[in-house]
Amino acid sequence: MWSFPSFTPLTPMVVRNQPADLGVLGKDADAFRPLPYFAPAYFNGDVAKDQSILYVVEVEAENFVPTDPVFIEVSWDGQWSEDPEEMRKHLRVIWNPGETGAI
Repeated sequence: MWSFPSFTPLTPMVVRNQPADLGVLGKDADAFRPLPYFAPAYFNGDVAKDQSILYVVEVEAENFVPTDPVFIEVSWDGQWSEDPEEMRKHLRVIWNPGETGAI
């Protein structure tokens, strides 16, 4: 579950799209770091310069059975920008690659 923990209950009632916090990339960071609520000790999902990682997310809910897993691809070219539009060119997040394009 990726979400804003201080604003969203651990088990929210989702009836519409909600923004979520996937991770963090600081100005002087050496990698993008995902911020899931829970992760096993061996989980290394960091995305370093010139790397891409494909996360597989399983959606679980009452009265909902997903037909397919959700894929999130994160790529970073190692560059930083204060401008969010420019930063989208350097840190790319693609929801279900090959289907809907970058977000």
